[in-house]
Amino acid sequence: MAFTKSRATWGYLIILLSLALTMGFVAHFSAPRENQTVRVPVALADWSLFFTQLTVIIIAARVLGSLAARSSQPRVIGEMIAGILLGPSVFGWLSPDWSKALFPTASFGRLQVISQIGLVLFMFSIGLQSASRSQKIKTSYLAFVAHASIVLPLIFGALFSIFIFETSAGPAADLFSFALFVGVAFGVTAFPVLARILEEFSLTSSYVGTLAITCAAVDDVTAWLLLALITAIANSHAGVGAFVTTFAGTLGYLAIMKWIIRPWILKTKSKRVAMVLLLLLTSVTYCETIGVHALFGAFFSGVILSSHSVLKDWINESLGEFHRYIFLPVFFALSGLKTSIGSLASWNDAALTVVLIFIGIAGKLGGGYLAARFVSIDRRTSLALGVLINTRGLMGLVILNIGMDMQLINEKLFTQMVLMALVTTLMTGPLLRLLDLNRLRTNG
Repeated sequence: MAFTKSRATWGYLIILLSLALTMGFVAHFSAPRENQTVRVPVALADWSLFFTQLTVIIIAARVLGSLAARSSQPRVIGEMIAGILLGPSVFGWLSPDWSKALFPTASFGRLQVISQIGLVLFMFSIGLQSASRSQKIKTSYLAFVAHASIVLPLIFGALFSIFIFETSAGPAADLFSFALFVGVAFGVTAFPVLARILEEFSLTSSYVGTLAITCAAVDDVTAWLLLALITAIANSHAGVGAFVTTFAGTLGYLAIMKWIIRPWILKTKSKRVAMVLLLLLTSVTYCETIGVHALFGAFFSGVILSSHSVLKDWINESLGEFHRYIFLPVFFALSGLKTSIGSLASWNDAALTVVLIFIGIAGKLGGGYLAARFVSIDRRTSLALGVLINTRGLMGLVILNIGMDMQLINEKLFTQMVLMALVTTLMTGPLLRLLDLNRLRTNG
């Protein structure tokens, strides 16, 4: 049997896990010799726990991801479910003692670092794909559909936030920033998951596939620009000067990236690791310094480099899938540890969750459908477009974690919106099958 690239990936993964288990085992049973000076201030048991956590997280993500793929669902669905299973909603409920022993709160620091590295690389790779996606906007009506499909979920989310502000807002939120954030969370589309769905259903080159990818591309940029604005508004509590600094710093950053860095990148013919890392790290550090989330800088660094096709392809090949196998599963696990379905035990909380999911679906699916029908696209294609862009998946979790970090939403709303992201992603495949995939592949 040929030694394929996928088998090599699995081989390296087995080697990595075996090494982690071995070193964790050795560290756990190691003890200082008599009169030995311990030079490292961190307990070996902490590292043993860290390696054990990584092993459990990676295995759970791979197993659940494979099961999801066999069920005709994107792997990210299984990885999201794996994170929830490892959290207090399932593991913590079935075995509280084991859950606290494996995932004590004090151990989250290292996992958080791994998670953030994974998210920076993920958003960087997403930005790299922006050029190819934006090329699909070939006519004015496509651009209109893309923009219009964002408006309705933003409006629905903002209006809905008025009624839940007192019970669901975080300590750092005022009504305006909270409403804007909820609107963004309602309006985002998970284009990495969307791209996989289109590929699995052979819709990538179809008319509806082009529409969906275009809308997702516009959603990406719009969501991150709005998040930058939200950050500036949140900083306004520290005074007008903080708001002006953040807002002006963001505008200056975008101007420098567009008119200075981008032309220089396009003239660069060599592939330099140092140059790419310098751009990424400088961008991330600057955005974090001025008060904008670091992921904003990671995303737009990718956008700038996406203009250079040779450099973009080389970076994608160099990054490979490593961050998807190691870093992102940790992010899912941490999201799951923040998700406590048990906190929605009351009938009021359960009913509010159902209403939130319904409004999220109505806003995004309905917005896509109405925007497409407005420009005279047929009903079947319009409905399929709404179904596709209603997919929130991983991007939904990224946005929600930023909201938690900024203390704009509380843990209960975080859990409710995680469930919305999961439901809206799960429903995509079955609804597309109901709409007749063969006709969708040939329409337009």
